[in-house]
Amino acid sequence: MKMASIKRFMGLSDREFSVLFFLRTAGKKNVSKIAEGTQLPRTTVGFILQELLKRNLVLRISVAGHYEWCIRSPDVIKSQVETVQELWLGKKDHASVPVVRIEHGAKAFQTVADAIMALSRGERVFFIQGFLSAQQSLKKFDKKILAVLHEKVRTGKIILDGVAGEKVLDLFHRMSRQELESHRDRPVISYIVPGNYFQTTADILIFRDTVLFLNYSDETLLEVRHKMIADSLREVVEFIEDHAKKIDINEYIRQRLLELSKR
Repeated sequence: MKMASIKRFMGLSDREFSVLFFLRTAGKKNVSKIAEGTQLPRTTVGFILQELLKRNLVLRISVAGHYEWCIRSPDVIKSQVETVQELWLGKKDHASVPVVRIEHGAKAFQTVADAIMALSRGERVFFIQGFLSAQQSLKKFDKKILAVLHEKVRTGKIILDGVAGEKVLDLFHRMSRQELESHRDRPVISYIVPGNYFQTTADILIFRDTVLFLNYSDETLLEVRHKMIADSLREVVEFIEDHAKKIDINEYIRQRLLELSKR
């Protein structure tokens, strides 16, 4: 089975494919060597390996007090690819209709918070956020619920990975010290795009096989559960990230808190 076929049928991102291909050619390697070989940040490689491990595509092996990683048997991967092919090409009778749910009002916000807080340590939530949606989230999301959510993300090491309009940064200058403290030190990987993009009042959140569209203007949540849809939107986020500017949000918040302490 060719690696290109694995990428296509398993819905791998370019970064995941890069790590998998490197391991196929290089054999067992630790995270540092994989990062060096793929020219990806070490933390990114660590996240990717965990995702590939969940999908049974790689193995983690203990070697002399540290861990190394290797690709699983080609036969195992081939079997997985063929299963996905059967689903996509209709060779088996599997349901592929998305599960859709709509919530309104306070229940919509609580549903989002509950869904994220239910994630396991190290899981990732991809997001797309614009200035208007971020602005309205601060007004409409119950501050107590938001604080609990941030704490769960922080202590549970739930990774927030996504893109936002650059005007979102202006909001940190409008926050109180308490709000800034609530937002700081979360595991966030954030990229910004020019302010003329993402001018909607809705956030998009992607995790596992779920996509959440939270529209703050009418307080409506649209939840879609469908693996292919979720994987496709993750690809969109990663594509945007590759063409956006990375920013350290936690450092930005720390600088803002420092400014406030000098007043």
